[in-house]
Amino acid sequence: MSDPKEPRYFDHMEGERLPTDHPYFHVQEATIVRTREDYEALFAGAGEARAIGEASPSYIRDPVVPARVRRVIPRARLVAILRDPVERAYNSWLGAKRDGMASTRTFEEALRDEEERRPPAGHQGYVAFGRYAEQLTRWYEHFPRERLRVYLYDDLRDDPHGLLRDLFGFLEVDPGFVPDMTQRLGATGRVANPVLRVLWERSAATRHAIRPLVPRRVRDRAYARVTRDLVKPGLREDTAAAVRERLRPEILALQDLIGRDLSRWLEP
Repeated sequence: MSDPKEPRYFDHMEGERLPTDHPYFHVQEATIVRTREDYEALFAGAGEARAIGEASPSYIRDPVVPARVRRVIPRARLVAILRDPVERAYNSWLGAKRDGMASTRTFEEALRDEEERRPPAGHQGYVAFGRYAEQLTRWYEHFPRERLRVYLYDDLRDDPHGLLRDLFGFLEVDPGFVPDMTQRLGATGRVANPVLRVLWERSAATRHAIRPLVPRRVRDRAYARVTRDLVKPGLREDTAAAVRERLRPEILALQDLIGRDLSRWLEP
């Protein structure tokens, strides 16, 4: 797998750039790969590996990407893991808020901005990212179904080893390999210590400015220490119900598209 994990090459291979006021501009600009040469260099050390890959979640929602991937890697094997879109939207906002990237005080304000078409520059919106049926349909227009494996986050949570056995079989690598899954990455929430929370959330601009000057191992260690203890405020029931209702047609369409029972996503 590539380092960085999310090179986003197919989003930017034709020169596209993030707007400078994009909430994640400084973070993403540092890891985006824009040339074919640099992209291929990510896998230069793969040796005789049976499979190579990368994981850029933005590919599923960028409408130009499926055709580009088809043109460059027509025999690519594609994997999508889909989470309850209401949970995904809220956790996305929590992560942005934790790191000082969210411009709104509450999740409800962020949803109002999105509904009024006033999300931050370069950000399509929290609810829009959950329109999976629309997004997957674009991929099915360019790749046969046997080339695209779709899982649910529920599968990963409830039976991670079963999911991985199936995934490794799909990729034609060793299905019996059991990876170390003791470390959990990417937990969402806000910093528990109230003083540290304020300092962290308000220092985003400073952190981004000094980022090129600080070795990655130091940045990773500091981030792990700050985010070691997180609290996750509950999502208001009325807010969750409103978002779920907005996405109901999309969830039902996805259910038909992938042949999975998604009734849990429609329940409170």
